[in-house]
Amino acid sequence: MPGRPLRIAFVASAFPPEVVGGGRYHVEYARRLRARGHALRVFTWGEVDERTRAADARLPFEVHRAPPVSRGPLLDPSDLAAWLSGGPPEVVLVSRCAPRLREGVEVAARFAPLVLSLHGLGERRRWPGFVGRWRERRRHGLHCARRIVVDSEGAERRVAALRPRAPITVVHPGIDTVAFTPFAYRRDRARDQLGLGTRRVLLTVSERSRDGHARVIDALPALRARFPDLLHLAVAGESQRAALETRAAERGVADLVRVEERADDTRPYYVACDVFVMASDGSGDEGDEGLDLSCVEAGACGAPLVASPSAAEMVVDGETGCVVDTADPARLADAISGLLAEPVRGRRLAEAGRRHCARFDWERGADALERVLREAADPARA
Repeated sequence: MPGRPLRIAFVASAFPPEVVGGGRYHVEYARRLRARGHALRVFTWGEVDERTRAADARLPFEVHRAPPVSRGPLLDPSDLAAWLSGGPPEVVLVSRCAPRLREGVEVAARFAPLVLSLHGLGERRRWPGFVGRWRERRRHGLHCARRIVVDSEGAERRVAALRPRAPITVVHPGIDTVAFTPFAYRRDRARDQLGLGTRRVLLTVSERSRDGHARVIDALPALRARFPDLLHLAVAGESQRAALETRAAERGVADLVRVEERADDTRPYYVACDVFVMASDGSGDEGDEGLDLSCVEAGACGAPLVASPSAAEMVVDGETGCVVDTADPARLADAISGLLAEPVRGRRLAEAGRRHCARFDWERGADALERVLREAADPARA
């Protein structure tokens, strides 16, 4: 995007060595803004150890880490003020904002135009009427923002309902659309590598929530009679293994379920599966609406998709996959069964899904974010 470089102060609540969720969102966009010539500095907080210092040394920009605060605000506002004073920015981006960060947001807005990035609004409070919306805007610092960025259309709807003065732009998290393709691995080699043999494979991937895995397990008894060779491959966090294996045993489908920890490279899983299922309702730990990037990655790799209604941005029912009430085991089983029994239809939906997933690209997101930052920094748009 043409234009002179900006001096950007990036205040992020998660950063490497955390490279999932918000940490990945932040570092990917920080790298891309720096690659486009912007003078970028990052302020974050947390414990510092050798692993953290090594991660910071590999980054092409300065990372300042403030000590964590155990109670009250997430950071000491005076630390942020001192850091911002050391190199006055033209625009401040505060990302993954939360109510405990409000004082920091207010401090940042005193130094430069503020772009506030929200990844949902946390727990689902409902404040009625004008006073309620005002309280929520203040709670999240929306009253300070020149521009607002959200990471999904679901988050956009919730923030817009508060009627902030600042314009809202969706900047999706992304994937590397060059790396995630159906041609990343040969399907037969991927299946051999994973030891899948000739079994039909349902894949779920989630490290943080076990709800999606569990919903597929609940649908397996209805699928067993028609597809006795079925395998549900659940790529999950190690902490989820015991609960998922217990649930499978209780449903009488322990022999159909295999739980594995997430590998560094998930592409063989996506290429090898017969159907990818995103069965969770899209709620994070605090009830945020957000995108499940594993679903986007699977779609980009050409996997047929079955998803809950929360995945409407990623899966268009009947066009790029199947959208179903995944909390209903019978309906979920019917949707999966339809794709397994009709592979030609599955391939047609998968090809359309692959093209659709191209919109979730880090470079496209960086274009949108850079545009928002330039608009916020432009005095003519104040």
